[in-house]
Amino acid sequence: MTAQKYNTAIFLPGRGARLDSRLGRELTRRGYAVEGRSLHDGFEALSYVEQVSLIREDLTERHWTRDSVLVAHSYGGHLALSALAELPPYPGTLALVSPAFRAVRRGFHYYRVPGAKRLAASIDGGAFPCPTGRVGIVSGLHDWQVPTDGLERLAQVMGVAVSWADRGHDLGPEPVQGLLDRLAI
Repeated sequence: MTAQKYNTAIFLPGRGARLDSRLGRELTRRGYAVEGRSLHDGFEALSYVEQVSLIREDLTERHWTRDSVLVAHSYGGHLALSALAELPPYPGTLALVSPAFRAVRRGFHYYRVPGAKRLAASIDGGAFPCPTGRVGIVSGLHDWQVPTDGLERLAQVMGVAVSWADRGHDLGPEPVQGLLDRLAI
């Protein structure tokens, strides 16, 4: 599906990825101008609080309509959820791809993102402002960085179901394209 550019998507990739990564290129192929933040070009040197503050500003100043599209992957999902937790309900479309937003311990692996406890408390306590637009979540069943129980709780709070892929953190293109298709992105 190749379309004319008719909208802008804000994209928050995970650590190590850039706006023109595989998911960013897919958004462009689907007709979106891609804006956002990646952990490059100085953004990675900012504190977590500063990063979340900039994303909140990006959202409220340029991406806060029913037609807005926010796509976030991995640590970018954590940053997106952290920013959204401090705002009124997001009116646009939200696509979360393997959002790493809680502390996870599996075997010898331990992964914890900054602000994980605060965000988890907001979600678990029902204080998270659920988006009013379309929401979709896809993640891998074998992804040690994403807590399956925590992601199910987030989906429940948002009133959606998680699409689980029989993969790890790198889902490959099919599950992600399926999510984008379901959300009409």
